[in-house]
Amino acid sequence: PDGLYVPRPAHRPLTKFEQRGERLGHGVWDLMFRRSVD
Repeated sequence: PDGLYVPRPAHRPLTKFEQRGERLGHGVWDLMFRRSVD
């Protein structure tokens, strides 16, 4: 993992909270995790 943020996945809708944050000039970031099999 490189520790970077990912673009919002197409399957996840934009929330009202995110819309408000973007309108106010705040950053919105997504994290994506992958389960490891031990």
